[in-house]
Amino acid sequence: MKHNRVTYRRAAVGVCLVATSLGVLACKSSGDAKSPDEAAKKPRDTEMVHQACDLESSGASVLDADRDGRPEIIRVTSGAREVCRAIDINGDGGIDFFNYFDAEGRLTRRESGFDRDNRPEQIAYYEGGQIVRRERETNFDGKLDTWDYYEGGRLVREERDATADGFVDQWWDFDRPAEPECARVRSDADADGQPDAEEPIDTCASDAFRPTASASTAASAAPAGAASVGSPPASAPAPSAPPAPPVTPGAPPMPPAPGTSPATAPSPR
Repeated sequence: MKHNRVTYRRAAVGVCLVATSLGVLACKSSGDAKSPDEAAKKPRDTEMVHQACDLESSGASVLDADRDGRPEIIRVTSGAREVCRAIDINGDGGIDFFNYFDAEGRLTRRESGFDRDNRPEQIAYYEGGQIVRRERETNFDGKLDTWDYYEGGRLVREERDATADGFVDQWWDFDRPAEPECARVRSDADADGQPDAEEPIDTCASDAFRPTASASTAASAAPAGAASVGSPPASAPAPSAPPAPPVTPGAPPMPPAPGTSPATAPSPR
């Protein structure tokens, strides 16, 4: 998988919230974004950086099950230990996943690409073999815009840059373990770097925002590493809230449902 380091900037245009899987939109325009105290705003590092995995090293071993000259798996070892693994899950000759392992063989990092452009759209981090954080780009620009945080393997918080300007302007709190698809969402429409004073939007406060049973069932059946909470869109995601891609209500294309990945490919492990 080739990875390009790119930086983009776009003007802030508005903040939109979308129901987890129904695409129901609730938008609030920010008008002319004001920046009263730029020092209070903390820009995020939005660069998507590939971690080295030397597929040409002497410690690399190849599995080409169908003998078409395009290996499905390349394992890179150092001594007896596997350091990283590259996986072509769809047989097109490109790398779809890079997995990285600690000295005990536990997964520490997974880079995932879903749209065959040889760039990752998602990087997940693991501690003790359990996911703790995930960084995603959801609008095909190669720039991070969504940060997911996990506790005990459960998604508890998500931060989004819905306007693709490098600043977080949406905060999603998943504080109901019994309803993992439900979130309370705060936004920053006036671009001062802080959540607005309005009450958070509860994505499960009404049937209009509650995901359908079939969508929830599909999400729960998705394999590890492909999706976690909510229902993923049919194609790669897009930023603004947990919708299906790409919707364009004056802001960049919308991202997938909170905590989801842009595709439901089988688990690369």
